[in-house]
Amino acid sequence: MALYDLHRSHAEPLSTRLAHSAVNLVIRAIDAVNARATEKALARLSDHELLDIGLTRSDVGRIAKRR
Repeated sequence: MALYDLHRSHAEPLSTRLAHSAVNLVIRAIDAVNARATEKALARLSDHELLDIGLTRSDVGRIAKRR
C-alpha cells in the first residue's frame, strides 16, 4: 500500500488529466480532418500524377492515415 500511496502523491491532479484528455481529443479530431483532406486531395490526382510523386492509387488511403 505504501508504494501505491507514494505513486499517488506524484500523480497529476484530476484537472490536469482532464485537460490533457481534452487536448488529445481535439488533436485526434484535427488529425482525422487532415487525413480526410489529404485523402481527398490525393484521390483527385490522376494515376499519372500520383506516379510522379511515387504513389499508386492503392497508396492513397494508407498515406492519408499516416501520422
